[in-house]
Amino acid sequence: MAAMHASTPGSGGFESSNDALRRICGAYRVVCDRWWEFRGSVRVQRIGSLELADIHFSPCTVIRDHRDEHYRGDHVFLIYQVDGHARMRQRGCEANLGPGDCTVIDSRYPSVFETPQGFRQCSFHFPIDVFQQAFGRAPVPLARTFSSARRRQNEHTHSIECPAGNRHSA
Repeated sequence: MAAMHASTPGSGGFESSNDALRRICGAYRVVCDRWWEFRGSVRVQRIGSLELADIHFSPCTVIRDHRDEHYRGDHVFLIYQVDGHARMRQRGCEANLGPGDCTVIDSRYPSVFETPQGFRQCSFHFPIDVFQQAFGRAPVPLARTFSSARRRQNEHTHSIECPAGNRHSA
């Protein structure tokens, strides 16, 4: 397994978190009613050629709209919900994530992520061509909840299990 190498973290208030989010994830922005109370951090690590963003945000909404001044190229984000809850919407689909759940988001399309109490997520960034090779001509299942086995047992839901669902990080 390749070593993890951390780069400069972005943490703190509203503006520094927005700057870090744009720099690491691309054309996304944080909005919230009480921006002066917002706290967050966005750190990036490299695992070989894979980029992993570790995102901690207090209550907010994250928006990817049509403004592309911060666009970083075509990526698919595999989102793993570490803590808290988030509703993630893209292209008419919605994922409601709790700890241990996963979803897939495509950076090429507008999206809205809402977290009324804050969250911690890990976002694995894959170039789109990697996903296209894996899925072929089949559509990528965007903004769908892939529930962890533990959550399915507790809530009696029927979903696809996320392979990382049984691994938790502190």
